[in-house]
Amino acid sequence: MSNKEIIIDKNLIAACGLYCGVCKFYLQNKYPSCKDNIKAEKGCKIKTCVKNNNFITFADCDKSKNIESLKKMSKF
Repeated sequence: MSNKEIIIDKNLIAACGLYCGVCKFYLQNKYPSCKDNIKAEKGCKIKTCVKNNNFITFADCDKSKNIESLKKMSKF
């Protein structure tokens, strides 16, 4: 299995704002990027919020400005 090359691509920015393009699992073809990961929609409140509100990332959401909201929505 060959690794992907690290490239700069705005489509690889995850809903939470992390960059999938440097994730070792993405580069090793073990996981798709966040935007292509359909399974993540069930377990990721941030991705669901971004998708439902047509945001680019969670930074566009007013809840991202409130630390208590972030704690409830994030597994980080």
